[in-house]
Amino acid sequence: MYKKTLLSALVSASIVAGTTFSLVYADDRVEVEQPYAVEVEQPDVEVTDDGRKFDSSVRLEDTLVGWQDELLTEAGKDLKDAEEARAEDPDNEELQKAVADAEDNVTGLKEEQQKIEDLMSGKTEVKNEDGEVVTLTDEQIFALNRALNNATNNGLVVDFNSDYLEEVIAGEYNKQQTNAVTKALEEEAKFDKLSDKFTSKYDLTDNEKFLDKADMMTVKGERQKDKFLAKVDKFDRNNLEVDHQIKARKAARDSAKSTARDASKNSARKDAKRAAKNNAKKVAKENARNKEKSNNGKKKT
Repeated sequence: MYKKTLLSALVSASIVAGTTFSLVYADDRVEVEQPYAVEVEQPDVEVTDDGRKFDSSVRLEDTLVGWQDELLTEAGKDLKDAEEARAEDPDNEELQKAVADAEDNVTGLKEEQQKIEDLMSGKTEVKNEDGEVVTLTDEQIFALNRALNNATNNGLVVDFNSDYLEEVIAGEYNKQQTNAVTKALEEEAKFDKLSDKFTSKYDLTDNEKFLDKADMMTVKGERQKDKFLAKVDKFDRNNLEVDHQIKARKAARDSAKSTARDASKNSARKDAKRAAKNNAKKVAKENARNKEKSNNGKKKT
């Protein structure tokens, strides 16, 4: 008689091989059959409403465009607040500027959505330092999806605009560089959310110390963003093969580029948001208080 261990080994080996085998115990014959192939049901490919196959790149595009859409909704509210405040005091220059800044913010966010879509689809051509046309790699898409998914789970709306997306593509960022950029913008979004909470407290209390705290959170967010953006060069594999002078020149060049970009776009957008959200409300409430004092004075007389 076969030992149990040998029997088990024979059965297992035959099942793995996908064969039909027979075992004999004295006069009894036992036959066990194992089919050659097992059919596994494949899940249907998920397709979006507009007919696109839902893959990693589509997920990334939807995330980035979705955030711009949320920012646009918020910007529309800021514009409405600024316009209502200006209506109360049409000649107020601060309020006029707040409305203009808010309008620019809305226009810019509308354009951002299209810019992101064009970059993701390849409609907007991107070239690296050597003048070669480059696109997002699978590694970059994976890193972006993973990092930005973390921000989504934390309830953050990240302003990952087309400028940053183009930098990732043109700079041919590796995984560490891509993570540094996303972390920088996630930190900015985190402190912007705290800033908005303090602004809401100001709306309820008229206590201007909450506006000061809101500004502090915004400044801290900018510092954290700069801290992580500075790591992009550190994780550049090419920098490991060049001398310190070349790295210094590159750092200076990139710093100037970053400063110009932030000054012309990101900081301008931030200023527009602050102007619409803080200045307009502050001036409007100030006018309301002055009118109330004036009315009380008339009643006394």
